[in-house]
Amino acid sequence: MPPLLVRAYRHHEPFVYDIVNLGREVLAHISTVAATNFSDATQSPELDRFTLEKTASIYLELLNDVDALVGTDTAFLLGPWLRMARKLGTSANDCGLPFHPSDHSPDCQNFFEWNARVQLTTWNPTT
Repeated sequence: MPPLLVRAYRHHEPFVYDIVNLGREVLAHISTVAATNFSDATQSPELDRFTLEKTASIYLELLNDVDALVGTDTAFLLGPWLRMARKLGTSANDCGLPFHPSDHSPDCQNFFEWNARVQLTTWNPTT
C-alpha cells in the first residue's frame, strides 16, 4: 500500500480497523500452518529437538505478532468490548430471561458482559 495513502488515512477509524483486521486474517492463516507443523513435530515417532524448537518458535512468534497487531486497535481489545456490552444492558428491559444459571442477579449489565465473554470463548452456555 502506498505510504502516502496510509498517512492520509491513519486517523480514519474504519481504515485502521480494516488494515489491522486484514493483517490479523493473514497472520491467522499463516499461524494455522505453523500450528500444524508444530503439532506434526510433537507427534513424530522420533522426536527431534531441533524441529520441535524451530516449529514452536515460529508458532509462538506468529501468536505474539497477532497479539501485538490487534493491540494497536481498541476494537480488538477485551476491555472496550466488555464495556460496550455492559452499556447495552442499562435496564431490566434490555435483556431477556433466563439468565445464565451462575448469575443470580437480575442485573442486565452482568448478563451482557457474560454474553460478550461467551462469544469470545465457548459460543454457548455451559454449566
